[in-house]
Amino acid sequence: MAAGAGLQNFLRVMSMAFGGSLTQTYWEDAAKASRAELVSIINPNTPLALPPGLSADAAQPMFSMAVSGQAFMVATNHFYAYATVLILIFAAVVWLVKPPKGALQTASGH
Repeated sequence: MAAGAGLQNFLRVMSMAFGGSLTQTYWEDAAKASRAELVSIINPNTPLALPPGLSADAAQPMFSMAVSGQAFMVATNHFYAYATVLILIFAAVVWLVKPPKGALQTASGH
């Protein structure tokens, strides 16, 4: 019984690490793709309204950081939309699974 519990715990922790790694990789890739989309629609001929006291050389990195922030927000929105769809699909699968027939055997030992 102890070996089974240890194996189950190991698989749970490993699955969480694997899922976290996949999530981070997807999020970074989606943010890069979103940034590329956002940059492609920026018109470089449009004059920027600079805040007072900010030079054009200082505004460019700030604008780039703002675009990157919005790209990560778009990637986060997409990630949570996909996660919501997956949760709904898995909830439907669990809801539609038929219960086992016959008597359930319970573990005794307590």
